[in-house]
Parts: sequence; structure tokens; C-alpha cells
Amino acid sequence: MDAPKFQNGRDQVVTISEAARVLGVANRTIHLWIERGILKSWKTPGGHWRIPRENVQAILKDRERQLAAQGKNDVCRVLVVEDDPDAIDYYQDAFSGWDLPIHLNTAENGFQGLIQIGEDHPDLIITDLKMPGMDGFEFVRNLQSRTNLKHTRVIAVTALKEKEVVERGGLPDDVPIFFKPVSLDRIREIIKDVLLSKRPGRGY
Repeated sequence: MDAPKFQNGRDQVVTISEAARVLGVANRTIHLWIERGILKSWKTPGGHWRIPRENVQAILKDRERQLAAQGKNDVCRVLVVEDDPDAIDYYQDAFSGWDLPIHLNTAENGFQGLIQIGEDHPDLIITDLKMPGMDGFEFVRNLQSRTNLKHTRVIAVTALKEKEVVERGGLPDDVPIFFKPVSLDRIREIIKDVLLSKRPGRGY
């Protein structure tokens, strides 16, 4: 489509990556939605995709209405804090292939993760440890001081060696560390356990 004319064009549009982060999906999912006409879009003279911010916000609000209709206890809200887009795609592809009610949000570092927590109140947080800005170690320490997260489970994933984790101060005993490559089967079992704890008497 032709680029619409906005008074503040830069504030009114988002990139593929920004839309993916806001909606908690992989970049290729955004491309697929563009192809299907779910998201309006156009290309800049330099060949970069631009999406109207209001279109992204409308999808986000519609999804939130659907989640509210289902009830929070029917969904496991997962926040993945990870700066590697390929890793985000890895989680997204896995979660979408499981027959489990999962609502995924993403953040690129600890600072963004703290913002997302305030907005989304996740049941499960999966965080990388080595990230720019606020890394996973500082992020987890910050989580420990938040009383409103006492029912939120936290998992750390890392390519660091166990010795390196210890040298950097380690993590609290109640935060398990999954060394990469991550076992998705183990994460799936944790999500099932979260769902079971939220819905007594019902399992998957």
C-alpha cells in the first residue's frame, strides 16, 4: 500500500522488529501477517517495511480482550528476556506448536523486562544471562526484591559455563539454570505445571 501521510510520521509507524516485540511474536510471523493482510504496511524508498502503530495497537487490544474473555487462569503468561532474535524465534516456534494456552511477551534486556512485568504480570519468566544493558544477573536480583512476583517462576538460560556463572555471583537457589542448548521438553513441563497450579484438578 502507499505510505499514508502522518503529521509525526516517525511516531506513527513501527518497524518489523518493533511490531514483533510489542506483539510478542517472531519477525517472520509479522511478515506472514503482512502477506495475509492482517497488518497494513508499506516499504520505504530504502526497502524497509513500515507498519502503522495504530494497527499494531488494535491487534494488541483485540488479543487482550480475547485473553480477558478466556480468563487469566486459563493462560500461562510467559515473558522471555533475550537479546538474540533467533532465540526468540526458537521459543515462538516451539510455543506455537504446543497444544497449550500460552501468551508470550518478549524483552531485549533486563530494563525492558521490568517494564513488561509491570504491564503483563507473567506467570513464568525465562531470561538469558548475558545481555547488553541490564544483564540477566542484575535482572534476577531485581526480581528478588519484588513481593508481587512471589508466585512467578523464573528460569535462567545461558551459554556461559557453570564456573563463569559462579564467578559472576551466581543466582538464587530458587532460580534454575538451563545451559544452552535449552531443553524445550523441560520448559514445556514447567509451563504445564504452571497451568496445573492455576487450574486445580485440570491438567494437560
